[in-house]
Parts: sequence; C-alpha cells; structure tokens
Amino acid sequence: MFQNFQTMHREDIAAVSGEALALLPTGSMEQHGPHLGVSVDTLLVTEVIRRAEPKIKQERPIVLLPPMHFGASHHWLAFAGVLSLTADTYIRAVKDLCDCLIVQGFSRILILNGHGGNDAPNRVVMMNLINDHDVQIETYSYWNLDPQGLSEIWPEGFADIPGHSGDFETSMMLSAFPDLVEPDWRELIDREAAAVREAGPPSGMGVSDPASRPHRTGFTDESHNASAAMGETLLDFHSSALARFIEQNFGSQS
Repeated sequence: MFQNFQTMHREDIAAVSGEALALLPTGSMEQHGPHLGVSVDTLLVTEVIRRAEPKIKQERPIVLLPPMHFGASHHWLAFAGVLSLTADTYIRAVKDLCDCLIVQGFSRILILNGHGGNDAPNRVVMMNLINDHDVQIETYSYWNLDPQGLSEIWPEGFADIPGHSGDFETSMMLSAFPDLVEPDWRELIDREAAAVREAGPPSGMGVSDPASRPHRTGFTDESHNASAAMGETLLDFHSSALARFIEQNFGSQS
C-alpha cells in the first residue's frame, strides 16, 4: 500500500498527490544513555509505520516520505552523539518540507513523531500550515495515538512513557533491533547512575552545558524491567493504533 517517495518518479508522484496521504516521520539523532544507539527515535517511529502497513484497510494511496532524522535535541548536547537543530530551525525545516508537498498537490499530510522534543514544534508547524493553506494535516507522537489503550497494557512498576532510554524505548529496541542494545544494559545503567550520585549535586549549569555531564546519566528513567516480549507488545499496539488513526482520519477515496 505504501509508496516510497524516494524511489518514485516525478510523474508517479504527480499522479497520486491529489488523493494520497503524505506520511512524514520525524525522529532525532541523539544519545540514548550508555546502552542504546543514537538513532533510536527514528528507528522506532519508522518501525511502527512499517508494521502498520499491512494493517491499514483503505483505498487511499499513502506516500511515505524519508524520515526527518534530525530533531530538536539541544538538551542533550552535553553528551557525544547528538546532531540537533534549534527549535526555530527545526520548525522552518519541517514546514519547508510540507510546503514542498503542498506545492506538488498533496493536501493530506500526517507528521508522525518519534522524539519528544519534536512534539511541540510539530504542532507549531501544523498550525502554521493550516493557517496558510487549505489542507488536512495532523501531527502526533506515536505513543499519543491511543493513550488510554496504552495505559491499559503498560505494566505497573514500569518507567515513564515515553521517557528517555528507559523501559519503554529499551523494550522496543530489544524486540526490533536487539543488536543495537548493549547485552549488559542493566549493569551499564547501574554504573552510570552510581557515577552520577558520586559526582554530587549539579552546580547550576545548563542542561546542555558540557560541564553538566558528570551530573547527568543520559537517561530519564531506568530500564530494569525492559524485555523483548514487552517491546513486541508495544510495537504491535502502536502499529495497530496508527492503522486505526489513518483509517478514521484520512479515510477512503471519495
């Protein structure tokens, strides 16, 4: 059902743009603690989309855009592995991409986000586009597509949703990309947390100041309860929620 924008010819894009839904994933390139790779957010949002494809039952064509790999992540600049855009630059970049789609005839756009720092900027993009154009546009982080349903499957005692490099993300990475999770991840996060406690309280540095590194772990919640089985449950849930959302909000061709 999906057509990949980056492998299509211009004539093919022009032929479907008037009816198609343009689906733009947004992620980030940022540190994810001592146990996960830097592309977690982009990998997980694109994995949710990949798994949703066979679950979508509708006639409207869907054109899948290449993911926006770089997000608003300046709050992690104290660590290596971060390629970030300022919020203003990020907003302009995503809006420019959507403007390009609109010029080409797309009037239905879904921005599906995988990085918490992009959530508010994406909503700014959406409002600007709605104000400037006669388009149908939605933006959601994948974990917000069905928050009530997610709360019902999330076990008591697990860490925050989505958190950062904790149970939520680590579980899905263990399921979909286990080679990108350090095998001794529990020991790594324990050692990191212990080192931060030993460094003592911070002395007023900004969160992006490299001097603050000894006082930060690089994860907001721990991942002791993470498991591949929980990750599989989450990925199935999120992909099903995305399929339902697309069917309900972008519907079949009239």
